[in-house]
Amino acid sequence: MRPKAAFCLLFLALIIMLCGCRLDARSPQEEIKVERKGELTPDKLNVAIERYFTSFNHIEGWSRFATDDFVKRVYLWCSGDDSDSKSIDEMKRFLKDLEPRTYDLTGYQVESYNLTGPGAEIFVTREWENDETDRTSYSLVKINNEWKIDDRY
Repeated sequence: MRPKAAFCLLFLALIIMLCGCRLDARSPQEEIKVERKGELTPDKLNVAIERYFTSFNHIEGWSRFATDDFVKRVYLWCSGDDSDSKSIDEMKRFLKDLEPRTYDLTGYQVESYNLTGPGAEIFVTREWENDETDRTSYSLVKINNEWKIDDRY
């Protein structure tokens, strides 16, 4: 196998792992139950975080509480397509098609946060339907006086 092909296969496997793909399907009408544990941040930031995570399992929900740049990054993580040839709506359709094959978020806890001038960073433990947990951080920015998820590390 040529090195370039091997790299592409490795990259595709990594993308699939990052997207948490699974083989069984779930109903798009399935009720989302995401549990937040503990109190965390100033009110408006808290509301934005809660809206994002309680709509986490469906692109139509969480994308309303995220920047277009974040949607683009999620699309890149899950598709490997860095051509910048798709519109935001096309990216969302692709992500919606992946939903039946990804694990649902079942809970989250914001462990800590930092206000960083015009933005904020939150450190989160996430719980998944397969009983696994992970830790990550997100940055948020204020756009038109509304907090939006802007990046995930």
